[in-house]
Amino acid sequence: MAFNNIHTNQQIKNGFPAGRGGKFSRDRWTRIAQMTGNYNQWFLEENFRTPNFAGKQNKIKMIKIKCPQHIVDSINLLYNKDVRWKKFLPGGTSQNTNTKFEAYKGAAKPPSEGDLYVDTMWPWTSEWQPSDNTRRDVKERYQIIRFIASGKTEGSAKVSAAAMTKLQETGSAIVFRHVIIGNLKNPKNAIDIANHKPCREELDREWQSVAGVPCDMGWIENFFKQQKALLAALASCSGSNQFEEFQRDGDFMKFITDEWIGSKNPSGIKGKDNWNPADIWLIKNQNQHIRTLRSLMSSPATGSTSFRKRLFASKIDQFNAKMRQLFKDKEIWGVSLKLVTQKEAKWEFVNVDDAYFASLESKQFKLGTGSYKPVCKLSTETKEGAEIFTTQDSILWVVDGDAQYKFQVKANTSTKRDNLKYEATQKGFGAARLGKATAEYVEGLITAYRSRHFNPKYKDFEKSNSEYPYTGDEFLEWKDKITEMATFLDKQGVDLDGVKPEDAYNRIMGAQVNTPHVANSKVMQMAWLCTILSIHKDGDDNINEFLTDLVFMSKKEGKQYGPFLKLY
Repeated sequence: MAFNNIHTNQQIKNGFPAGRGGKFSRDRWTRIAQMTGNYNQWFLEENFRTPNFAGKQNKIKMIKIKCPQHIVDSINLLYNKDVRWKKFLPGGTSQNTNTKFEAYKGAAKPPSEGDLYVDTMWPWTSEWQPSDNTRRDVKERYQIIRFIASGKTEGSAKVSAAAMTKLQETGSAIVFRHVIIGNLKNPKNAIDIANHKPCREELDREWQSVAGVPCDMGWIENFFKQQKALLAALASCSGSNQFEEFQRDGDFMKFITDEWIGSKNPSGIKGKDNWNPADIWLIKNQNQHIRTLRSLMSSPATGSTSFRKRLFASKIDQFNAKMRQLFKDKEIWGVSLKLVTQKEAKWEFVNVDDAYFASLESKQFKLGTGSYKPVCKLSTETKEGAEIFTTQDSILWVVDGDAQYKFQVKANTSTKRDNLKYEATQKGFGAARLGKATAEYVEGLITAYRSRHFNPKYKDFEKSNSEYPYTGDEFLEWKDKITEMATFLDKQGVDLDGVKPEDAYNRIMGAQVNTPHVANSKVMQMAWLCTILSIHKDGDDNINEFLTDLVFMSKKEGKQYGPFLKLY
């Protein structure tokens, strides 16, 4: 049966009889309503009916209510702490007893362990005891109400990805502050955080202001894992944790984005994340450090200002050197946050000390082969009468022993003509991305290897999409060049998804008719792969050295980047 009946809090409250146990049940519903932020749109299979608690009623049908996941989380939290109520745990010690209740007979079977739900067993009296579970007259009068998660948090589903990212980063900063300098000491689990009134109220205010719902337990669980890893990282360093600021958008971030990266831009870097991917900052003596760093920005820069592999301008060197010292002294910690998809978060110091940079120098990644060979799918399919590419991207695999890094190369946007972006993920780490390799850096790196190509015709990569065909006539002019690039890629072992080099042009022209921007990007991707794969495979400045630098750029590793703690 579909969940088509919508009930308000008052309607459900009125559904409990006024007789014996009724007031107790109504009071409990009021508490549920309060706990869930007065959520007022409950989806039921049919009208809300409860047994007459004062009389005998056999084979009570289970009442099922659908609501957003954060509501189920809140009700579950409420049941964890209220000893008067009985929480049904699948597979728990009480399961054999609970299955004796009339509500679990017939079609209303107990849920499986993986179900998203919480069951509440509503006794017929406020004086019930666990021993009553074995009494026949009692079990026949229990009512089981099952709250089922309908999926995504209702409010969060309406929030943009950018707003949600900002919200979750703000939430991390709030929890870190309460754990490090507040009264929320050493939480044992996510419920400890949820039950800490000052922290929970602050989280809920942020979520209500953006998503229109309280902060759900899924995010609180993520914050718990993050803070646990953060505390471990802090404990590994000497000195006290006397941070004063825990900010995502505060004075220090404003200083970085407005002065170091922004209009004054002594760094020469475009975009804060191209210098340091930290999402939040833990800071002590903020004003003092801003003044010190500002003076470094004003000092004359000396030395090379050109990008060459892992070297960078001296002004950035001195700024980063100061940031590293402040990190070691626990004065400023930038923290990069990744969604924790496994049981525990991991942590890593990045760009903090000389030993770390020495380890980078000793590393060398390699071009993937076999299952991890480069991919540039030129295959097409028909969709709604139009020929389109099966994928809009190309893939370059880079391997380091048992670690594999997947570089996705595609246009910055999927709906119009645009330049390429380079984004990496590490296999085995879910959807968490390492980050984008700054396009300017990648192009600078290509220039640095310009003299190291065994096929010099591909040594120069045109970085602007305007240099590649877009109209039918322009593609016709590129026919020979497209066939030539496809042939070269095929010889280098690139997966063209079954398309022969001599058929590449026809496939591209077929897709160009309806999606010229995708065809434009695909040719651009082919040119980029030709440039990379034509770098010498041995000797100095070979392709593996290039790929090593490419990985470091995505991970923001190296002296040209700021120090940070990565939680992932």
